[in-house]
Amino acid sequence: MPEDLPESAAKHKPGNPEDLSELTDQELMVRIRIDEECFRELVGRYERSVYLMAYGMLRARHDAEEVAQEAFLAIYKNAHLFKTYLPFSSWFYTIASNLCKNVLRSRKRKKLSLSIEGAPEPEADDDNNPLKVLQDKSTRELLKEALNFLSPKYSIVLMLRYGEGCSYEEIGEQLGLTLSAVDTRLYRAKNQLKFALKRLGIEKYPF
Repeated sequence: MPEDLPESAAKHKPGNPEDLSELTDQELMVRIRIDEECFRELVGRYERSVYLMAYGMLRARHDAEEVAQEAFLAIYKNAHLFKTYLPFSSWFYTIASNLCKNVLRSRKRKKLSLSIEGAPEPEADDDNNPLKVLQDKSTRELLKEALNFLSPKYSIVLMLRYGEGCSYEEIGEQLGLTLSAVDTRLYRAKNQLKFALKRLGIEKYPF
């Protein structure tokens, strides 16, 4: 974690007499600056999912790790700005998404390009293979652009389901959602992505 974060917050330590897992995200945020255990609890809840969201947008492990660290630093420094009547996850993912967009703008200025080397070749005659749709570099770039149009809550659920192969139960555990809420969010996310892809000229829907 960045040096600006409390040293003890960078590691998960057992033995806390209070069961912080029973507290809501909002309750943890209220205490984050006075109780470092609360910060560690939030890190434990969101470190994987925010990394996946960042990786889905940036397609680079190092950049995704940096964004995840910066996002946690941002909520620690700006805890006083958090409105407890709003969902923490939406606020947090919006911060992370904006950080990803900063990285993408920086890449564009520096004329960096993304690589898909190492991806397996799809079968030539399988037009319905999602991997074939994504294998073409220009199409993959457009998919990344389309994902950027989605709000963080939709891009992360797509990454968990199709990027990581998570079950509905696992997604619900990561995002704090019921199974029905996961199903609804995934349905809306796919529809929004399909619409965004069509706007970019991609007719073959990859999911």
